[in-house]
Amino acid sequence: MPDGPPGAGGRGVAMAGRPVRADPLSVGAIVAVALRLAARDGLEAVRMRDVAAELDVAAGALYWHVSSQRALQVAVVEAVLGAVPSPSELRGTPRERITRHIRLLQRALVDNPGITGAVIANAPDTPLGAKLRDGVRAALREAGLSHPAAHRAFLALEWLWLGSRTGTGPHAYDQETFDAALTALLDGILGTAPGAPDEGAYR
Repeated sequence: MPDGPPGAGGRGVAMAGRPVRADPLSVGAIVAVALRLAARDGLEAVRMRDVAAELDVAAGALYWHVSSQRALQVAVVEAVLGAVPSPSELRGTPRERITRHIRLLQRALVDNPGITGAVIANAPDTPLGAKLRDGVRAALREAGLSHPAAHRAFLALEWLWLGSRTGTGPHAYDQETFDAALTALLDGILGTAPGAPDEGAYR
């Protein structure tokens, strides 16, 4: 009895009348195609059958590697965000590392259009999302904030980052405005002097 998903027919099996792929199907290949399609239509509009058609395989073959539509979105989000180093993997002061990390997150979304909605919907619930959150909070605590203050500060930074990606037209993201807002927010959270975190509302 087959041990794969219904209709899969085995790993890497082609659609009826099409040749079997010479190279094995993989999550990386699926993600690469999904990213290409997302740039055109948005990741939420990309269906398993669309990816399968691009790869020239039966849609069921994809389920060996991604179990559902949401799993496909999560795989794409984790592939993109997984390339962004956490603050602990960067050099500099805590503030410099946080700033660099958030700018790299922005660059990842600029370089991979069409996935912002999926990032907002899926990243918070993934292990990678938790790792990135923990990295920013650790850097904030290293800068002198208490655990509760670091949590509130992280939420403010997250709202700025994700909120900056939701506007359209004259309110669409632009790097110069975002960088100015990020600097102002970090000034308020940590203070302008190195090693002198704000003693006010974020304590």
